[in-house]
Amino acid sequence: MPKVEEQGRVRAHRWRDSIFVQLVIRYPRSARLLLLVLVLSISYRIWGIGSYLLAQRARVQVIESIRADEPNRFEEAQQIRKKLDQIIQNTQAFPCAEEVALEASLAKRCSEWQRDAEQALSLFTEMAKRDVLDPERVADFSWICARSAAWSLLVEKYEHALDWLVRGETWRLTMDLAMPEEAMRAWEALRKEIMGLASMQIYVPAVVREVIVWPLMDDGARRVQSDPILRTDQYPIKCEGVRSGSYLIWAALPDAGYQAYPVQIDRHSSVEVELTLPGVVLNEWKYVPAGNFLSGGSASGSVRLHSVSLPAFYISQDEVTIGSYLEFWSSIEDMELKEEWAAYYSDSTQERVMLWDNEGGLQLPALSLAHPIIGITGEAAEAYCRWKSRKMGRVIRLPYDVEWEKAARGVDGREYCWGNGLEDVASFFNVGGFSGQGIDFMEPVGSRLRDASIYTVRDMVGNVREITLSSSVGEGRSFGVKGSSGINSLEVSACARVEAFEKRSKDVGFRIVMENIN
Repeated sequence: MPKVEEQGRVRAHRWRDSIFVQLVIRYPRSARLLLLVLVLSISYRIWGIGSYLLAQRARVQVIESIRADEPNRFEEAQQIRKKLDQIIQNTQAFPCAEEVALEASLAKRCSEWQRDAEQALSLFTEMAKRDVLDPERVADFSWICARSAAWSLLVEKYEHALDWLVRGETWRLTMDLAMPEEAMRAWEALRKEIMGLASMQIYVPAVVREVIVWPLMDDGARRVQSDPILRTDQYPIKCEGVRSGSYLIWAALPDAGYQAYPVQIDRHSSVEVELTLPGVVLNEWKYVPAGNFLSGGSASGSVRLHSVSLPAFYISQDEVTIGSYLEFWSSIEDMELKEEWAAYYSDSTQERVMLWDNEGGLQLPALSLAHPIIGITGEAAEAYCRWKSRKMGRVIRLPYDVEWEKAARGVDGREYCWGNGLEDVASFFNVGGFSGQGIDFMEPVGSRLRDASIYTVRDMVGNVREITLSSSVGEGRSFGVKGSSGINSLEVSACARVEAFEKRSKDVGFRIVMENIN
């Protein structure tokens, strides 16, 4: 016992000599203040941890709520998408009230999901690193990005869908996280769906010297050729992993020159292209191969963009010139028809003036034989076609409006001959630059090198508007006018636009079509 008592006295002495006890004895107020600060610090830390845990629980509940609600929301959106696709598939008319309402509803649901997804992802920035790296939270972040990509797919916003995948991948790389193998397979399957890669097989006649395949890309308002993805003389050609979009195939003809074959490749499609060669190769004719093209659109004023199939045909590279028309006019023996089928325009006094005299000499100094013919009737244009048919021994006629449209816009549904949009392209074409009463707005055919379609058909935008035949069922035979002119604005040169043609005009001419020669 004495030994135990002695050890107790030693411990008591050490306690009395400790710094804390001496501080309390010598500075009681400071000690109490220090103790208070210490207690407050510990309490604040405990309060902070508790507050974070409560907030973290609330964040997790928000994320779990979004995950629980999303399947039903997405299923409802899918049903709307299905109804929309059925309406679009069953009608070529412009959107009806039901379609507009369904599109608005789908867009609203997608917007609401995107808002909730952004809110959920913002919660991750408020989490501690240990919580962010929790396997469940890792799965949550990836799931939100993947579902957002699926929503973007539903409304056909493929670039946005890809952005969501990149966002998820960037986050995982930043956190140095690996995705489970099964989840990675699902992620890659989603990426494949978003990319929509297709395949293309091209069958080429043996006489073709080589084939070049160009992707077409939008450069501002213009759709232009990008770097070629293929150049070969080995046939047939098989292209795998091709992105959807617009392409241009050039086939080198046996003697010289190239034939253009524009192709539109849809997502996940398998496209077979047979390069049929033109039966005749003449500079004044351009060959438009058989096949589908996207016709119509808002500029048509009647039908939405839809697929139309046409047989192959030839279309004149240039508008019919005064010189060529004069040759026809001079062959007419009936004087009444000769007067009726002459070309006239109204001068500044509104007096009707014939472009040439009775001997065929041009009466207007602004014109030459290389200028396009104007001031004629539709019947006169058809009479010229009959004369040309007899002369060539082939079927020559006015183009139908859909033939003119395909020759102008190709197959990819572009709004204008050059692409989409109106920015910085007006200087390429003879349009809208003349407001006088004369006809000196016209230029000789082929003067503007950039006024050429994808088939290299010239002046389909400017110079003069052109007479076409109606191809609408049930309307009977009627004439229309396509394109723009030197006295019209660029806006009216949309390929799908057509106007009625009723009388002679100083800015309306025509070009011709030759039916396909096998």
